[in-house]
Amino acid sequence: MIASSAQINYPPAGSTVRQPRGAVKINGNNVPGWIDFSVTNNTYFEADTFRVTYSATALTQMVAPDALYDATWFSEIATDTFVEILAAVRVSNPDKPDPSEMSSLIYGRVDDIEYNPKLRTITLTGRDLTGALIDAKLPRDYTNQSASYIATDLASQHNLIPVVTATTGRVGTTQPNGDVELIQTQGSDWDLLAMLARQAGFICYVEQQGLYFQPESGDPDTYQITWTPPTKDVDYPTASVVDLTFSRSLTIVKGVTVKAMSPGHANKASVTRYYPTAPKAITPGKATAYGPTTLYTYWLPADMSTVAVENFAINQYKLITSHAMKLTARLPADGVLAPRGVIINVNGTGTAYDQTYYPRSVTRTLSVEEGYAMTVEAQNFTPNLAVESSDVGAA
Repeated sequence: MIASSAQINYPPAGSTVRQPRGAVKINGNNVPGWIDFSVTNNTYFEADTFRVTYSATALTQMVAPDALYDATWFSEIATDTFVEILAAVRVSNPDKPDPSEMSSLIYGRVDDIEYNPKLRTITLTGRDLTGALIDAKLPRDYTNQSASYIATDLASQHNLIPVVTATTGRVGTTQPNGDVELIQTQGSDWDLLAMLARQAGFICYVEQQGLYFQPESGDPDTYQITWTPPTKDVDYPTASVVDLTFSRSLTIVKGVTVKAMSPGHANKASVTRYYPTAPKAITPGKATAYGPTTLYTYWLPADMSTVAVENFAINQYKLITSHAMKLTARLPADGVLAPRGVIINVNGTGTAYDQTYYPRSVTRTLSVEEGYAMTVEAQNFTPNLAVESSDVGAA
């Protein structure tokens, strides 16, 4: 969810009281002079990103303390630079907006600085603090440790606040001496966290300065998108969005089966589980109108329990089939729609696209030319891919 420094009441998209305002903080200081910004908030396991463009001329006209941030500072002095972008649909004083009345869209580190001397613009691009975990590719040795211990340790190493749910059991491969060894020699710290979260059936993400590693809980809020087609009295459609498109993947629609395998060491039997054993109206491996179903095979760490292997197969099936139906919508920005803790309900098209979607990303932009707008990309599976969680088969 979007972190908020204040409780904001967001009026409806079509409300006449919309007076969107934004603010950009650099290293904790509110720095005006920006032309536009864009923030993309992604779902779990991905970094959020930002882009903000400043007028170099406006920056040179600043007085202290804002005078520090000019083209010279960005070209020579700026090193470890942090940006926070805030926005609100309305504030109490639109002529002099107060950042404390706005919601924080992102807090992150600048990756790149671009200077255009012709246009006299300075553009900052970067990621939220997930970026530090993504960039860290040091070897890690976690022997006889739980997933939650590793998550807490990595949060500490990257100066993040751990919001971690305790897990039981050691993760890794059981050695002949009884140790459970997990050595990360390839990939990043983020790859390691994502792998552990998926194995545990957890979600993992960074928000502001916190690292979240925990089960997904709570009922999501519902965000309504309604489409009203033209009628004999009204020859144009009406909708709560500016633009709306859908897509459907025939590759996934034909059927998917996940095979998860955990080899057995130390005289333990291997575990192999399939999910699902019989999707509705589709038999795994048999031809359909779209061709044979697709089998996805995964090798897991050794000596995982049957329940852990089953949970992995179920979660991977959900992840794969979630791409079957996709939605892209453009609409006036608000502070409600988010890629976490919100689902989108669509109705009115009179097609199978009228269903529930799970946001994958929400991109908000604020500029003088276009105002405050957002684009959401969301997805879900088709009804024929829905199965029961109990439909797990053994090898």
